[in-house]
Amino acid sequence: MANILNKQNNKNYKKMNTQNRILLIYIFALIPFLYCKSQVTAENEEVTMSLANKLKQVPKFDQKTGYYYGYNRITMKTGVYDKNGEEVVPCIYNVIGPLEWIVDYSICSVSDFNRENVAFYDVRNKKEINLDYDEMSLLGDAKYRFGSKDAFFLIKKDNKEGIWLAQTNKEIVPCKYDKVIFYPLESIKYWKVKNNNNWGIVKDGIEIIPCGNYDKIDILDFADIARISTNGKWGIANLKDGKTYPCKYDAIEEYGEGLLACKLNGKWGFIDCFSNECVEPIYDKVRGFKDGVAQVIKDGKASFIKHPIKNYIFNSDHVPVDENIPVSRNQRLETFAFVVANENYKNIDGADYSINDGKVFTEYCKKTLGIPEQNIKYYEDASFGNMKSAVKRISDIADVYDGSADIIFYFSGLGYSDVKTNETYILPIDVTLESLNSTAICLNSFINELSRLNTDRTLIIIDAPFNGTNKRGNIIGNSRGVRIAPKRFDCKQNIITWISNIDNTTSISCSDKQHGIFTYYLLEYLQNNYNSISFDRWDKYVKERTRKESLEKNKAIQTPFMYTDSSILSF
Repeated sequence: MANILNKQNNKNYKKMNTQNRILLIYIFALIPFLYCKSQVTAENEEVTMSLANKLKQVPKFDQKTGYYYGYNRITMKTGVYDKNGEEVVPCIYNVIGPLEWIVDYSICSVSDFNRENVAFYDVRNKKEINLDYDEMSLLGDAKYRFGSKDAFFLIKKDNKEGIWLAQTNKEIVPCKYDKVIFYPLESIKYWKVKNNNNWGIVKDGIEIIPCGNYDKIDILDFADIARISTNGKWGIANLKDGKTYPCKYDAIEEYGEGLLACKLNGKWGFIDCFSNECVEPIYDKVRGFKDGVAQVIKDGKASFIKHPIKNYIFNSDHVPVDENIPVSRNQRLETFAFVVANENYKNIDGADYSINDGKVFTEYCKKTLGIPEQNIKYYEDASFGNMKSAVKRISDIADVYDGSADIIFYFSGLGYSDVKTNETYILPIDVTLESLNSTAICLNSFINELSRLNTDRTLIIIDAPFNGTNKRGNIIGNSRGVRIAPKRFDCKQNIITWISNIDNTTSISCSDKQHGIFTYYLLEYLQNNYNSISFDRWDKYVKERTRKESLEKNKAIQTPFMYTDSSILSF
């Protein structure tokens, strides 16, 4: 009995000893922080007391912005002061707008108690700006999407819209349009405007493309070119000089290396930025030029054509993630990868670079993830039958390995959501959009089927748009110009499902990266972090970069989303 008590006491002593050591480490770690905190408090105390004497009340210090809200008890007015106690906004207002605006834009809103007579205060020039609009709202996306320091406000008066720039106190888009849409392109600001169901483009307060002539306008991320349409036909406009070219084509697409693909009477060719036909529209399908060569298909036969413009300087930059693929020493003998890359659809265009996505991802599986080559199944331009066969193969592996196998399923291509049910599908190349149930793979059913298999871990990666567009951002199928918000998925045990976009955002490809944007940054993370793959860090890395890149290239946010089982932390 004594021996048992001694052992128990010894255990308790060791436990207390361990807890004491942890506590000491924690205290020593806090000492630098507490010292710095006391210095900050001591520095602010003098300013705080000085303002308190002046205002007859202790001001409120905002840690996030570094400014004081000061309320004068005698005048019952509010002002703003910096960390040195200097006046930033005079203490003469009842209500002062967000301090964050002062940090971001050097302005703030000021008003009376009832938030009537709202004005703005220009911190830089120390003056009040009075405006007469029915409604105003800050376009915060200008900052958060593009890092802009300009304070753009959507203004409304008499049911008309415009854009007001606070820093210059000017309407950069006159308040006379039915609708205004923000389209930033690098450092230039273009604004798509609408009146009476016709569109135009405004730059610096001037209509460079007159509003009233075109029923559709798309600003392309391509040499300051816009695609314009009237009566179902398309042409182009040069946004630098405002010159427009006749709308005579059935479709116009961005294709890089100085050219645009044009469709006329069901056949494809190429035009330049001045609407000159460089390649006659005689092909059933065309692909974008890369290093001076493009693939074309005519009468079912594929061939290659050279770039038609002499002395054109081609973009010969190599794609970083396609080169120097790291080789891991680790071997994952019980990991199996299924890679589907669908690009050449029979009845749909716009799955650009999906094959390159799949081929390069396969190389990363083999070299970087250490998956044996015989464990990798690659399907290029897979039919419905091919994809059903892949699902059956996954099920067979799960049965044979009885809970020890890891499964990776990667798909790059096109997706679609049923207009009525919002159910999402990944599309085989022989899909019929009117018969999704029988010609496409329902993603929810597929995930549920994999969740029932006896595997250790399963990673599903899908690079495909589901909102009714292709990877160029163009509408496909019968969505009638309305982007669809697909269903979200449930988290499943032992499964991570990673989708390139959620809600009604699209999933785009990028010509200079030769990949889908989502896949590119997914591979870039693997390239730099293959020795320690944390799903949380991987997700954050890809999401942050995909959102920024998609805004620069497509002028719309693409937001990847990872549905995770919290028990799976790394791979």
